[in-house]
Amino acid sequence: MVVIKDTTDRISTVLQCLCFTIAVCFRVLNTDNMSIVGLTIDYGPFGFMDRFHPGFVPNGTDSGGRYAYNKQPEMCRWNLGKLAEALSLVLPAELLKAELDLFDKTFEKSYMEKMRLKFGLLHHQADEDSDLIESFFETMDQTGSDFTNSFRCLSRFPLRGTKGEERERLLDYLLSQCSTKEELLKHYRATMEPSQLSMLMDLGRANPLVLSLIGVSMEQLQHEVDIQERHQQLKAMGGEDKLVANRELWSRWLDQYSKRLDTELEAAGEVTVDELQDQRARVMNANNPRFILRNYLAQNAIKLAENGDYSEVRRLLHLLESPFSDEEDIETTVMGADICQQADLSSGEGASTCVSASSQVQSYDSKPPIWAIDLRVT
Repeated sequence: MVVIKDTTDRISTVLQCLCFTIAVCFRVLNTDNMSIVGLTIDYGPFGFMDRFHPGFVPNGTDSGGRYAYNKQPEMCRWNLGKLAEALSLVLPAELLKAELDLFDKTFEKSYMEKMRLKFGLLHHQADEDSDLIESFFETMDQTGSDFTNSFRCLSRFPLRGTKGEERERLLDYLLSQCSTKEELLKHYRATMEPSQLSMLMDLGRANPLVLSLIGVSMEQLQHEVDIQERHQQLKAMGGEDKLVANRELWSRWLDQYSKRLDTELEAAGEVTVDELQDQRARVMNANNPRFILRNYLAQNAIKLAENGDYSEVRRLLHLLESPFSDEEDIETTVMGADICQQADLSSGEGASTCVSASSQVQSYDSKPPIWAIDLRVT
């Protein structure tokens, strides 16, 4: 019994620190890849999420989304259920169920504690915090915003009484992290012809068993329907309309956030506005990473390493050793679909160079280039 309870505590901590808080998603989170102490031990594919999407899967072979970002907690609980089944030979079922039921409570508690740190809600726990957090994720989803950078920039949000232009600068930055119409059209590409989809939907309604025989579920088909509908909506939307919609969505959420921070300021007591601003920034920047191992950064390093140049591997390793740092003086690197040569930057000095026409120069903490959308780990 103690083993299961301890496992639930550890799993929820790992999930919140890795999956939900910095958007790490494990590809094969099944029973044989999770140890008794709540650690994942699979060396298969995993991925950091760039654009926020609840159904994000890091592996191109998981077409059913069994291990999607929003299903990772569910899969951990499922694994614990299988552990309970094994232990049912020696322990009463009612005791096992009671321990399993602790998972959801432990998970939710850990989740809210970590999220309050990420949002800088340090002095007051409000009932509406869960709504604020949920609406933030909904706004990121609707605008196609970068998960890591959207969280990181919140430490710059001005409290009441501070300079108003800071809010406008923050809003402009959030808008720069939204996906463009072109990027979202690539994200919402159809994986099957509409006629084929319609046929399979009719077949599934008439005889769901047939779908299972060909390895397809109604849930997958409905997901494809949603993708194709979203694609058509985007095609009909003008580029300027998308920008206006993004601004409206983020402005609305920032208003909600501002009101919540007013109660935070009131609960802080004798702490001054400037002191609270500094305190929030320190805590938030220690919980929202600036750098993560994005697929396209790894791809850049891999391409160079395949040609015998490990400078980018060393540089990337150095960067990821301090993922929360604002002091790293590593500003730019070549990020292109084709990388042909690069200077030795393992010391953190110098500049990246490449003669490939498809390459571009941007910072490690920038929103990924559009070609990164096509990267798939298999």
